[in-house]
Amino acid sequence: MNGPMFYKGIYHLFYQYNPQGATAGSGNLSWGHSTSTDLINWTPHEEAINPSQPYDINGCWSGSATILPGGKPAILYTGRDPNNKQIQNLALPKNLSDPLLIEWVKSTENPVMEPLEQIDPGSFRDPTTAWLGPDDTWRVIIGSQFNNTGLAILYRSKDFVNWTKAEQPLHSEEEMECGSARISSHMIGTYNVTADKFIPDQGSMDAEVEKLRENPVNLPSKLLGEGSLLEVSNIKAAQADVEISFRISEFEKAEVMDPSWTDPESLCIQKGASVKGALGPFGLLVLASKNLKEYTAVFFRIFKNPNKYAVLMCSDQRSSSLNNDNKKTTYGAFLDVDPVHDKLSLRSLIDHSIVESFGGGGKACMTARVYPTMATDDEAHLYAFNYGTEKINITNLSAWSMKKARIN
Repeated sequence: MNGPMFYKGIYHLFYQYNPQGATAGSGNLSWGHSTSTDLINWTPHEEAINPSQPYDINGCWSGSATILPGGKPAILYTGRDPNNKQIQNLALPKNLSDPLLIEWVKSTENPVMEPLEQIDPGSFRDPTTAWLGPDDTWRVIIGSQFNNTGLAILYRSKDFVNWTKAEQPLHSEEEMECGSARISSHMIGTYNVTADKFIPDQGSMDAEVEKLRENPVNLPSKLLGEGSLLEVSNIKAAQADVEISFRISEFEKAEVMDPSWTDPESLCIQKGASVKGALGPFGLLVLASKNLKEYTAVFFRIFKNPNKYAVLMCSDQRSSSLNNDNKKTTYGAFLDVDPVHDKLSLRSLIDHSIVESFGGGGKACMTARVYPTMATDDEAHLYAFNYGTEKINITNLSAWSMKKARIN
């Protein structure tokens, strides 16, 4: 959902929409648009924003709406250019007399914000609704990430077109993910208008997600040999929260890291969950059917570098559904942990068609959208696995069924 707003007696809801199917589809991602007069009955319209320009040709991603003085709506949204750099763009209604706001026009000044030095161009997204300060200056926050630190970057503008990055972020926090597409969370705190700083209240980040846990299952430590599969029973595997930690004691047979393996996602595709190695793959099979014809694999592999060991984390959706019309993306990341001295931790939150996984306490985060045909509701299963040749020790495995959130 992007940029909800109320304009001339009509509620507007914008949302991420792929006209070509039910997946993100990077080149097709648009802003869908529906309107309502009662927040119950909705009328869909043609897409408000579609990829069409160099600054958004790889997708019109998330953003926000702001009502400017005089009641004029404005949209800020993240676009991806041909190099997948994330940049911020402005769109305005073509006809302000149309209460349905059917047509939107992209600003000729786009892009209005681009990632500067010390900003990862692949993590610069999700502009917030802007607010007008006591100095008659607009402020907006862009989510970003640098060296495993999440950043809420502040930008200022007098005219809503020309934006200047503040010297310091509004807020930063280690292992805070920049995108809003992840598990929803919030902070309560104090905003210092003069200093443009945000100070969270103590305890404001306690996770509401944990309050939905019920029927805990705790398994004792266990050694997983080659080809081992351990089912986690007595939970609702289609809607669950699972935490697992591994410890490795023998590294001698770890596969040597090829210097050309610099792209973790390509490496995860090359060495998927079905490719047997020495130390890996090991991890979780979630939303799995009983016969394992369907599953989403979230796992680790360990490789040997000249002076240290490299940990690869993968989220492999290639066996997630028997329906081959769905996009099945594989994600990957190198995890900044030392497997010799540290446990390897993995947490996965499963919600029917969404699998969100955190490696190393949040050092890597991967969100998968999957559409199983067999592993649904009571037919979904959850397994810990080790398909590597070397033994892997599970030091902790805790899982919970999750209560449904109240919608009404």
